[in-house]
Amino acid sequence: MEDRTTQKKSTYRKRNSIFFPLLLVCLGVVLLLHTMNILPNSAWSTILRYWPVLFIASALDSIYRGEGYVGAVTWGGLGVFLLLNNLGMMPDASWTVLLRWWPVLLIAAGLDLIIGRHSIWSAITGLVLGAALLAGIVWLSLDAAPAARIEINEAQYALNDVETIYANLSPTAGELTIQGGAEPDNAVETVMTRGSNEEIREAYNVQGGKGYFDLDNEGLFIFYPAFQGTSTQSVWEVSFHEDIPLVLESELIAGDQRFNLNELTVKRFNVKTIFGRTTVVMPRKGAFDGAAEVIFGELLVFVPEGAAVCIDADTGLTAVDLPDGYLREDDRILSPAADANEECMELNLNQAIGSLRIVHY
Repeated sequence: MEDRTTQKKSTYRKRNSIFFPLLLVCLGVVLLLHTMNILPNSAWSTILRYWPVLFIASALDSIYRGEGYVGAVTWGGLGVFLLLNNLGMMPDASWTVLLRWWPVLLIAAGLDLIIGRHSIWSAITGLVLGAALLAGIVWLSLDAAPAARIEINEAQYALNDVETIYANLSPTAGELTIQGGAEPDNAVETVMTRGSNEEIREAYNVQGGKGYFDLDNEGLFIFYPAFQGTSTQSVWEVSFHEDIPLVLESELIAGDQRFNLNELTVKRFNVKTIFGRTTVVMPRKGAFDGAAEVIFGELLVFVPEGAAVCIDADTGLTAVDLPDGYLREDDRILSPAADANEECMELNLNQAIGSLRIVHY
């Protein structure tokens, strides 16, 4: 009799997960619509904006399965917090405090193990503690956001008879803009907006007619998984001399990269974004060899109308939008003018998950 009672209680407490089966169903529907060209590109922006719903669904699934309340309430609440941030309803500076207080999730998991799930009182206690932890995080984030300090630093580096500029940029997170517009006597000019706890390292030296510019950062930064142009604390603007050939390499972990190559004399460029958006404005004419890669997010390429462009596109789970007249065969994309020209601007694009758009300007 006792064994049956124990077995009955065990069966009641342990329920099968509904989160991952539903996730698989939804993912299958999205993939099916994508392969049938029914899913519009705007839908991808919506999916990327509402990704914190996964946190909320996971928390509800945890409560449904009786796996604890402290962690579930904290995790679900953070999902709501991140969702509101993506929708522009929360201050961006709140990310600083949020990243600093992430170990609270470990505390919540530990409290779940201590309290257990043996009675209604343990459930109530878990809910109260989870709500208290979440309220504390949100309060600290909102309270600290207006007090966030930013500094603006400007620097200019003289030309010094440089014939070619080699730039290597390694920002951790934020917003990076590469453009022309440096003064005639300068090779590079920078305007950096950074957090008070962030250290930006930049160096420029000339050797044998070649200028080497290096830029990276370390310290506390603001990470923002949002795709609607949300501003961040870390904003980097780098302007190069328009007439000096440029070899550019850049890798960003999270954020937004913008390359106005039509304002520059670019010999070669290779840029990569792990999580976020990359925008490339290609030059109107001249030999060109470049590569852009986005692991998760959006890759937007502006091509001069009437230009001969040859693109090698390696796309995974990606919505691809091309202008009228473009021809795609497997991974090769050709503009209408590319058929009539032996020489074209070569571009290698790699988009794993998200959207790839080619737009005329």
